[in-house]
Amino acid sequence: MSGPVCDFCASREVLWEYPARDFVLPIVETTSFLSLGGWCACQKCYQLIEEGDAEGLKKRIAIQHGIDLSRGGAVSALLSRQIQEFFQYRTGPPTRIYQREAPHVIE
Repeated sequence: MSGPVCDFCASREVLWEYPARDFVLPIVETTSFLSLGGWCACQKCYQLIEEGDAEGLKKRIAIQHGIDLSRGGAVSALLSRQIQEFFQYRTGPPTRIYQREAPHVIE
């Protein structure tokens, strides 16, 4: 099965796309995260984004990916930076990209 996934939590229930400028997020000296274009979001991540709840979004990402944030550290800091960069580089409101169709009734 292929198709878009939420760029935050990896859910396959993608409903929204946020336009964004490209950016590079250095991870360590020799590795970087390259973000190209828009970001897809599921309904739950969309709601957190629209509320401006960066901490809630970080927690959702961590839970969905099995990341333990209780000790802080580099992964926690990286998630925070990635979310900050998303908010900084998005260029407009989200667009609904998928809407479930009603089942076809054959009479």
